[in-house]
Amino acid sequence: MKTSEEMAKSVIKRIARQKEIKKQRVKKTIKSVSAVMCIVLIVALVFSSGLFNNPAPTETVKPDSGYTSLYEDSADDNGYTEYDMPPIDLSTDNPDGEITLSYEYDISQSIEEMADKSDVIVKGYFNFDETSTPSSWNLCRDSEYISRESLDSKIEATLSKFVVTEVLKGDVPENITVSTRAWDKIEYGDNYLSFEYPLFLWHEYQGEYILFLDKIEYFDYYTASTEPYCLRVKGDALFVESNLFTDKKQTQFVEVYEKVDNLGGIRYTGEIIKVNYNLPEIEDNFSGIMISELKEIINES
Repeated sequence: MKTSEEMAKSVIKRIARQKEIKKQRVKKTIKSVSAVMCIVLIVALVFSSGLFNNPAPTETVKPDSGYTSLYEDSADDNGYTEYDMPPIDLSTDNPDGEITLSYEYDISQSIEEMADKSDVIVKGYFNFDETSTPSSWNLCRDSEYISRESLDSKIEATLSKFVVTEVLKGDVPENITVSTRAWDKIEYGDNYLSFEYPLFLWHEYQGEYILFLDKIEYFDYYTASTEPYCLRVKGDALFVESNLFTDKKQTQFVEVYEKVDNLGGIRYTGEIIKVNYNLPEIEDNFSGIMISELKEIINES
C-alpha cells in the first residue's frame, strides 16, 4: 500500500517519465536530420552576405491552439504542459490478466440538473504553482473519527488550488481547494492494483473552467457535486469535459504491485492488467451553451 506522500507524487513521476520519452524522441529526430542540417549550413554560409545586405522583414505567426493558458508557450502539440501531462499508456496485446469494474455516482443529463444539484458554481482556473498542504488525502475515513483516514481502504484524491474569478452560485472565497478523486487501490489476488480513477480529468494549466461543486464542510474542501461537473470556457462558449462520453477511453492498462513490508510499501511485479470500466453512456447535451445562457439557468434553479 502506498503512503499518502507516495500517491501524491505519482502524477509527478508519470510526468517525469513522459518528459524522458520526449527527450529520447528529440534525440532521434536530431540524429535523423543531422545530414540535412549540414547541407543547410553550407548553403547559408554561401549566401549569407547577400542576405545580410538585403534583410527582409519576417513575422512568425503562432497558430491558434484553442487553449487560453497563460503559459501556452510551454505547451506541447496537444496543448498540455509539464504540469498536467496525462499518464503514459501501458497498452499491450498480451496483458497478464483482465478485470471489469463498475462505479456508482450521481449523473446529470443536462445543465439544468447540474445547476440544481450544486451548492457552488464558480468560474476560474487551477493554480498548480501553489501547492495545497496536504496535496492529497484518503477519501476513506475512519468510522469513528472522520479526521483520521481509514487504514483498511484507500481512495486517493488530489487537492488543487482553484482561483475563483466569478461566483455564479453560492458564497465562496477567492481561493478554494478542490478535491478530485484521482487514484484507486484494490486487491488483486495477494497483490494490489493502483490506478487512475476513470473519471479523473487532466486540467490544462491555468485554463479557464466552470466547476459545479459541493462543500465538504469538515475539511473546508470542495468536490464535484455530480458528473459531469466541469465546463471548459472558450471565449463566450462552454464545452463539457467528462470521461463518460462514448468517444472517451473506457479501458486502462495498469501495473500490479506487491506488498513488501508492514509500513505500506509496495513494489512493481512487472505484470500488466487490463481494466475495463462499466461506465454509463450519456450524450453531450451540454457543450455549446453560452455563458449568458448558463447564468439564466442558474438564476432559475
